[in-house]
Amino acid sequence: MACVNCSDAARRGLKFCPSCGDALEKHVEHPEPVKTERDARPVRSKKMSKSAKAILLSVVLVFVAGGAYYGLATQWFTVEATTNEVRDAIRSGDAALLAEHTEFNGKPIDQKMAQRFLDALKETPEQKKSFMDYLLMAGASIQAENESDVPGQIVANGRQLGIFKDYRLRLDTVKTEVVSNFKGTKVTLVNPVGTESSKASEEGIMMDGVYPGLTDAKIAYDGEYGKETSEVTINPLTLDASDRKFEITLKGDAIELDQTYPDAYLIVDGKSTSKQVSDLKNYGPIPKNGIKLSVENDFPWGEETSDEILVKPDTKKATFTFKPSEAVLNDLQGAVEKHASDWVDAAIYQDTSYFSLVDDASYLAKQQKNYDDWSRKDLEWDGEFMNASIDRSSAKFVEYGDTVGIEVMATTYIRGEMYTPDSESPGKSTAKSLFRYLFTYTSDEDSYEEEFRIQQATNIK
Repeated sequence: MACVNCSDAARRGLKFCPSCGDALEKHVEHPEPVKTERDARPVRSKKMSKSAKAILLSVVLVFVAGGAYYGLATQWFTVEATTNEVRDAIRSGDAALLAEHTEFNGKPIDQKMAQRFLDALKETPEQKKSFMDYLLMAGASIQAENESDVPGQIVANGRQLGIFKDYRLRLDTVKTEVVSNFKGTKVTLVNPVGTESSKASEEGIMMDGVYPGLTDAKIAYDGEYGKETSEVTINPLTLDASDRKFEITLKGDAIELDQTYPDAYLIVDGKSTSKQVSDLKNYGPIPKNGIKLSVENDFPWGEETSDEILVKPDTKKATFTFKPSEAVLNDLQGAVEKHASDWVDAAIYQDTSYFSLVDDASYLAKQQKNYDDWSRKDLEWDGEFMNASIDRSSAKFVEYGDTVGIEVMATTYIRGEMYTPDSESPGKSTAKSLFRYLFTYTSDEDSYEEEFRIQQATNIK
């Protein structure tokens, strides 16, 4: 057992015990090291904790990744999501959004091309509606059939982010035939996409590979009808899918058509156009060498054709002149003869009721005044109608109220004498009279009679 003093001396750092004098190294007992709680912790338990955390983290990451995949796949990378985006872009006119989901000729389109497609749809509301209906069906089934005339289809095209399917709106090219009323018209596209090709067709120019959006084109012509250029915008969606034709009408040099007879039908080089003057207003193009025009009009007495006139590109207005046909002139000749004969009867009996064809009230009043003067002077007249003739070259069509009449000059020859009952007969003499007549053609619904009647009879001399 150790000395108590030695133990005390050792604690105080002495080399010798103050009580016995012995060296302390031989008698000091080193205490055992005290075990702390840290030293008592098993090493194996520390390694198991890190493994558990790693496993737990892996499980969490797998769960999060699976949830993200499910969320993205059901929200962003489905055919329904794509068609909804496309429909929203078309509905709102968002070219940038549409460009994100659309391709043409195997390549994504840019915003300008997307806008051209949107503008074309805007001009074709019926086709736009049918195409939107197709997109709605394609969202439920990518196999849905596009029955609209818009050349587009929802397709699966590769993958997004390496694992998700990529759905796109694929726009296809169209064919269109550019038809001009001038043969030899040239068409140049202003904004080509590089897929177009063109070749001559029977009616114009056949263009293939055209982008289904508004396409600007320049038109140039230099030929029979002069020289002309213009700019047009072709919208392939406005044309029927089975027969896409875009008509270009060049005016050339046109002339104004006289509207005196608006219901008349235009005749070009002897062939009827089946178009009325009032519908045309102007006619063109006029060839460099000119063209012959006339009109055919329906008058109360029948159809008449105007004189044919030659018009050239520098002609400002085409005025049509009608001349009565030979048949009409013959009828007028007969009417003048009838009037002269009636004059003889009316003078003999001093009675204006004998003027069977005259509607001219002033003329009848004048004749009645003559008869009254004869009666006061106890004068009588006797004679006979000799002959009459119309000046056919003077016949012309004139407006008379709401109808059309014919004015013509005529000469009559009447042989007669004026006398009193108590005087000797002076002898008959022949009188020549020059008249200007205005005839209109009338019909009596009750008697079914149709005839030329005198609206004006003016004795020139």
